[in-house]
Amino acid sequence: MLMNAFLEEAKWFRSGYVPNAEEYLKNGIVSTGVHMILVHSFFFLGEGITAETAAALEGLPTLISATATILRLCDDLEGDLDFKGDANDGSYMKCYMIEHPEVSIEEARKHASELISNAWQRLNQECLTDANQLPSSFTKVCLNAARMVPLMYSYDTNTPSKLEEYVKSLLQGGAVKSIPQDQTTFSSSNLTSTDIM
Repeated sequence: MLMNAFLEEAKWFRSGYVPNAEEYLKNGIVSTGVHMILVHSFFFLGEGITAETAAALEGLPTLISATATILRLCDDLEGDLDFKGDANDGSYMKCYMIEHPEVSIEEARKHASELISNAWQRLNQECLTDANQLPSSFTKVCLNAARMVPLMYSYDTNTPSKLEEYVKSLLQGGAVKSIPQDQTTFSSSNLTSTDIM
């Protein structure tokens, strides 16, 4: 599935074809790799596999597709800040604007934000419904993966991201001692037993 999505994007790029927004998003949800990562995560949870869970993981269940939609569109929103008008880098907003020439970049970005909101609604509904056949531990993994997306994209060139600040606070909180910034190489001989504790 993932390789087919990459191949499709390569064909589009090579031929100069610009997909419509729906076609782009359908393929882009797969090309994020979220499905592969989350399915692997399922097996790492140690829940065991049954015929029901295997069937529920087949294709793109809502838990996975909603998470992938959030990632794809957030990535496109962030990457589209340097809008140049060509669709070569595969932005949802660019495909949408080519399909709807009367729409401005601000309107296209608003539309993408609405799609993200809809994906969150689908994800939340799936997490809260009894019809979900997947274990709650996997549901939490999908939800937490989607929660990480805004953190990954909450940065600009002038200020550190919330994620960077969070990682620094973990590292400086005593769990790991700070490494001097001028130290560019690492070897086990640099560590002592007190550095690890």
